[in-house]
Formats: sequence, structure tokens, C-alpha cells
Amino acid sequence: MSIGLFIAATLIVGFGAYWFMKSLHIQGAIGQFAAWWVLGFAQIIVSLLAAGVFLEMLVPSVVLMLNAGITTVAGILYYRIGDRGKAVNRLWWSALIREILHSPAWLALILITAWALAWSVYLICLLPANDWDGLFYHLVSPAYWMQERQITITPFAIWTNVYPQNAHLIYTWLVLFLRDDIIVDAGQFLFAIAGAASIAGITRSFGASRAGAAGAACLFLTTPIVLAQLTADYVDTAMASMFLVAFWFVLRFIRSRHRGDLLLSGIAGGIALGIKSSALACVGVTGLILFVWCVWEVFGKRMSVRQAAHLHLLMVVPIVLLGSFWYIRTWLTYGNPLHPFRIDVLGHPLFPGQGTVHDMIMVPNTPPELLGLPWWEQIWLAWMQPAQPVVYSQHLGGFGLQWPVFLFPALVLFTVLAAWKRQRAFLLLCLPLIVIFVTQPAAWWSRYTISFVALGAASFVLLSEKLKRWAAVLLQGALVAVVAVSVFYQHQVYSPELLQQAASLPREERTFGRLFNPDYAFIDQVPDGTRFAIKFGDFAYPFFGNRLQHTVYQLRMQSENEFWQFLKDNRIDYVFTVKDTPYDEWARSRPQECVPEGTMERYRLYRIDRERMDGIASAY
Repeated sequence: MSIGLFIAATLIVGFGAYWFMKSLHIQGAIGQFAAWWVLGFAQIIVSLLAAGVFLEMLVPSVVLMLNAGITTVAGILYYRIGDRGKAVNRLWWSALIREILHSPAWLALILITAWALAWSVYLICLLPANDWDGLFYHLVSPAYWMQERQITITPFAIWTNVYPQNAHLIYTWLVLFLRDDIIVDAGQFLFAIAGAASIAGITRSFGASRAGAAGAACLFLTTPIVLAQLTADYVDTAMASMFLVAFWFVLRFIRSRHRGDLLLSGIAGGIALGIKSSALACVGVTGLILFVWCVWEVFGKRMSVRQAAHLHLLMVVPIVLLGSFWYIRTWLTYGNPLHPFRIDVLGHPLFPGQGTVHDMIMVPNTPPELLGLPWWEQIWLAWMQPAQPVVYSQHLGGFGLQWPVFLFPALVLFTVLAAWKRQRAFLLLCLPLIVIFVTQPAAWWSRYTISFVALGAASFVLLSEKLKRWAAVLLQGALVAVVAVSVFYQHQVYSPELLQQAASLPREERTFGRLFNPDYAFIDQVPDGTRFAIKFGDFAYPFFGNRLQHTVYQLRMQSENEFWQFLKDNRIDYVFTVKDTPYDEWARSRPQECVPEGTMERYRLYRIDRERMDGIASAY
């Protein structure tokens, strides 16, 4: 583990992002923080794509040099055109602290959030990756890329190749220099911090106090589905967070007309689009806001058509540069940018596929309780769930008890009042987020609608701060009490026995096989550098090892001759395969060369005798 190299590389990115941010002359403490965070993500994504795709040298030294070069460019820009003023003055901090100390409910919420985040960091460092999609494909891609030292198509589950993978590049960064996945689960945690900052900025821009804006950010972070995903290798919170940043910066641009804000909206939108394809709707709505505003300005003769076109380019170019790579790669590889999903336009297939998103994803994942119900009733039943522990892929519930009791009623009331008295807030805040929510293919599924929490949080804060102080304190205090209950339940996701067992083990023994699934425990016993050949339908990631010390291949050959030749050429040590497949039958036919080592419910493990293998391979 090279902690020093990881810290050095991350500091280089931090300085580069800071200098880029100052070169854009971003104003405001929250805006500067969100810009710094997003520019850091962008630098990591660009450097890893350059090293892994174009140079085909995804190794620490090359990535470090690329980032040193990018940061040097940022430093030159900062020296020539940058804002030399302090990022945040002391008056801002003193005002924030003073407001928080005079707002007991928000102070309590901030303390609860700090505890919840600290607990999440503890779980990230304590437990190995254990979420389904992470082990099945989200982490498999980075592990295979580092094995092959380039960003390439993997031989594993199709989802390791067809989904956009900007978030996977952040996971890669968290492992590449350390050569240890101890903090790989922190990927979405980092994205969520930017998302929370954007919610604070949105709430503040519509009139909330500094303490109230901080409270809105905390309401986002303590939403159970967000808390559950802070330690999971999924991408839903990451995408929602980057969309919210893009959304906030386009709102900032409309207020300030500062082009740096618009550029940052495009950067955040491009990152979001490169995380998940459902961001197409979110980024599209963000672009539509700019388009409608420009049309209004052009017809009001406050802007020329040419100026409007330039503004659109300022947003669209970074979206394309940061968000299109994965779709282009999938299109070139499979003939469809959204493979394996079929794309229809006006009832006619534009790109062939195995089925629609609705048929392949939504229908199989719809809980039986919701089948056949109208969409609004599905949403209502999903929301009206009792307080309970929420997992990363939660189907029913996910927004916590605070949502139906406080946040959603506040959202409805604020939207109605905004439509009546504050049309600007309705058009710029309420309407876009509502449109995105109702156009989601599964609006009942909390992990698909995380960005909607922003509107509920902002609505509650903005409404409660209009009340008399005693009423505001009571209402805010009641909300915080319910949030505390939700956070308490989130602490029950992992059993005390599991946490105690994990805490008693040294780092190298806290593995997925030891703590979660004994079928994978044999991986902990093999020596470093073991070469696996696998063919199965579950989790590939554990085979790489928690230090990525093993080499993993997928069995894909069609004949027995190819099978034995593959084992010899790649010096395979173990074969792990589904029972009764051709690979299993071929291995069983030569028990002296493929020595049976274990049988599980669905799988068999064989140890390869390399000396005997040389002889059998030559015979074929």
C-alpha cells in the first residue's frame, strides 16, 4: 500500500482544481467549494481516460505525471488570469457559525449528520465491498482495467462494459495508487458531498439563511437511501449529486450571467451523463432551462442570437467531452449506444436491443405489492413505509419517515405558493425537478429519484424560516427528531456481531469471503499472484483480492482443446466454474491435472497441477 503516493496524487489534483476554480473567478463560499470538488472529479476522469484509453498505460507513474501536467497548466492560468483573493473570508465563516449557534434545530441536525458521516467513514474502512452490483460489475471494471493496465472491454458480465463509467474512474483512483481497496467504497461519499453543497447553494439562493442552507444539505445527506449508498459501490447518488451541481450552476448563471458558472454546469452535467444514462433527462432539463432563458433574453432584445449560441456551446461542449465517451465506445462495440436496451423513436426501432429498459429492468424489479397499480399509487405506497433500515438498492421506502411527514407536504405547499406568489422560484426550482421526477421510468424507486429530495429539503427550510421563531423552532425540532430516528435505523443495517467480528480482524482478513459469503473464503487462502479462470453468474470482483493481487480470466472458449491450451498459456492456478457446464465436465475428466478442491451449491473449484498440465496441453 502506497499511502504517500495516493496522498501526493490527490494533493496534486486538489491544487489543480483549486487553481482552475480561481481562474474561473467563481464567487461565493459554497460555489467555490462545489466548483473545486467538481473540477477535481473532472481532472481525475480526464487523466485516467488519457492514461487508460489513449496511452494504454493505466499505471500510477503515468497517471501521476499526467496530473502533474494538468495541474501545471492550471497553475499557469491562475498566475495569468486567476483571482488572487482569498477563497473564503473570515466574515463568512463567523456569520455561518453565529447563525448555526442561534438555530438549535439546525445545530442538532448538523451534529447528527456529522455523526452519520463519521459512521459511514468507519464502515468504509472497516468492511470490504459487499453490495451486489458493486461485486457483480461496478468494481469489476476498475479491477480488470488495472490488471490489464488499460481501459478496455472486459470479458465479464455485459454490464461491466455497456454502462457509462465515470464513477468507476473515481473508484479506480481510490485503488490505483494504494493497490488496496480499503477506501474504494468512498466513491459515492465523495460525490454526495458535492451534491449536498449544491443543495445548500440552491436553498441559499432562494432566500434561506446560511444555517438553513446547511440544514438543507444535511437533510439530503441523512436521507436513508443516500446514507445507505454512501458506503456502496453504486452510482445513483453520484449521478444525482452531479446533476444537482449542474442544476445549481445554471441557476447561478441566470442570476449572475457569469460564464464560469455556465461552464461548470456543463462540466458537472458531463460527469453526470458519463455516470448513468438516466442523466440524459436530467441534463436535458438543465439545458432546457438555459435554452428557455436565452429565448426570453433574445426576444427581449437583451441578447443576440449569436451570444445565445455561444452560451449553449459553453455548456454543451464540456457535456460532450466528459459524458459521451462511454456511449461512443458502446456504440462502436455493440452497434447501439445504450446496448442492450432497444431504442424506439415514435414506435419505430432506432437501435436494436434485447428489450426496453422497462421490460428488462423495471418490470423484474417492481415489488409484487406495486404490480398493476397506477403510477401515483405505486409512488404513494413506496413512500408510506414505516421507519426501517434502508439498503443501497431499497425498493420500498428509502426517503425515510421524514419524507411523508415533513418534506413532501412542505414540497407541495411551497410549490403551490411559488406558483402563486414566487413565479421565479416555481419556474426555476420547482417545475424542473418535478418534471424530472415524473418522467423517471420508476419514480417509486427511491434510488432513481434521489435528486427529488433536494426540492423537499429546500421547500421545508424556506417555509419554516418564514414562521415565527417559536413555531419554526418547534417544527424544525420535530423534523430533526424524525431524522434522528431514521439515522438510528440506518445503524441497524449491519448486525453488531458482524461489526464486532470485523473490528477484531486485521485488515488482510476482513474479506468478503470471511465476513459475508463463505463460498468465497477459499480465495483468502491462496498465495498472492494466483491466476484464476472463472465461469459463473455471480460475483467476479472478490477473485481479484482486496489488494488486487490476483489475476482473473473469464472462461469463454468453445472447445476442449482451446480450454486446455488456455489453461497452459495463461498458467492458470485455479478453475472456478458452474456445475455441469462444459468447463466443469472437461476439468472433471482429468482429475490428476484439475484436482478437485471444493464443491459448493452451484460451483466447483479445481486446482491446476501445472507440471501435468504441460503434458496434457501438448497432447491436444
